[in-house]
Amino acid sequence: MPITQQSLGTRLQDAREAAGLLLELSAQTIEISPERLAGLESGEQSVNSLEIHRLAKLYKVTLRSLLVIEEELPDGVA
Repeated sequence: MPITQQSLGTRLQDAREAAGLLLELSAQTIEISPERLAGLESGEQSVNSLEIHRLAKLYKVTLRSLLVIEEELPDGVA
């Protein structure tokens, strides 16, 4: 099941906040406008592969943590 833009945006914002970074500084660091980053975090704009790689590196998180939806397994299934 693919992740939605809104879910990805929420994960990006959560990761930025967990890293203790302001939106403006994060945007400047990866060379995009603060408005662009706000659009990514709100899910109003699609993130491209370069942006997601740069943000993951900046926030010190894995791409998997941003992009993969972990499906819950039924009880007793490992």
